[in-house]
Amino acid sequence: HNTLLVDGQGPVNATPGVLENPVDATALRAGDITSQYGGVDLRRTLLLADGRYVVIADDVKADAEHEYQWQVHTPVSREGGGVAIEGNRATWTGFDPRSGNPGKVSVQATWAGPVGLATMDKSRWQPYDPDPVNGSYDNWAIVAKRKSGSVRYLAALCPYPTGSEVPAVETPQATGGLALTVTEGPVTDTFLAAEGPEVSLGALKSTARTVAVRLRDGQVERVYQNGPGRVEHGGRRLCEIAGTQTGAVALQMAALTEGPVRRRGFVCGPAGMVTSVSAEVADGPVFFRGPDGAWQELVRERKGEGVSVTLPVDLTQSAPVVVMAEGQTPSVDR
Repeated sequence: HNTLLVDGQGPVNATPGVLENPVDATALRAGDITSQYGGVDLRRTLLLADGRYVVIADDVKADAEHEYQWQVHTPVSREGGGVAIEGNRATWTGFDPRSGNPGKVSVQATWAGPVGLATMDKSRWQPYDPDPVNGSYDNWAIVAKRKSGSVRYLAALCPYPTGSEVPAVETPQATGGLALTVTEGPVTDTFLAAEGPEVSLGALKSTARTVAVRLRDGQVERVYQNGPGRVEHGGRRLCEIAGTQTGAVALQMAALTEGPVRRRGFVCGPAGMVTSVSAEVADGPVFFRGPDGAWQELVRERKGEGVSVTLPVDLTQSAPVVVMAEGQTPSVDR
């Protein structure tokens, strides 16, 4: 009941969903669910940033026009509270259905792009008891509506203590796609969802399906790329994936200053997936931890200003990757 409705219908219980591109990079966790129903192919990418907030990027492929309703259920009882909608944002407070008291955490939901927000006329939630009578109640739910053929959605769900400052979530106008930014102090996370062959926002440019780039004091700190394509910042290549239609990479860009490990990352994808970064990032031996738990060195291939490595095995779960100082190898527990 929190997935996408297509012409008013969602998937049935028997509709299969396939998990792809799981990445567990500690500070950034992500994964895709792919499914088919209602005449569309849906890829939903979920990203959890620093355990603080969630970004959801939907990629919907369709041959005909449909009416889409992107749903989100709130815990708020229709008798005990409400939701506030303003433009492309919705906010609600937490709610304890067993006591009827407001919660201490509020949530702000923000959608990029041309969506029409509204509350659902009817909705019911069953959060804590298998009994559909005693364990459920009428709750507030929100839909973000669009009418199109193929379509992208990009949304952020940010919880925050009730009464405190709301997170700084913006939806700047990108070229060729959708953009969301989340800023906290010196850190800005930018999320791009391509609607065509290329999406750009300021110095950031991408031909990949979905990307997330963190800037700290204006410098690139980390990059996440989902699907084939290239990510650039200020004309500098951050990451590129080729040779596959799936796969994901999360990479720390800033070099570590202590110890033999220069940079860390995570990769997920099929054998033969080629990942390229700038030569200054892959400035030492590159190792990944294979499915057997052993560290394996990847062959670095210099191509112009970049360095490419090729996965020798299928990685259905994310595997850690490290760039080592010259002459160093990773320890068993590194």
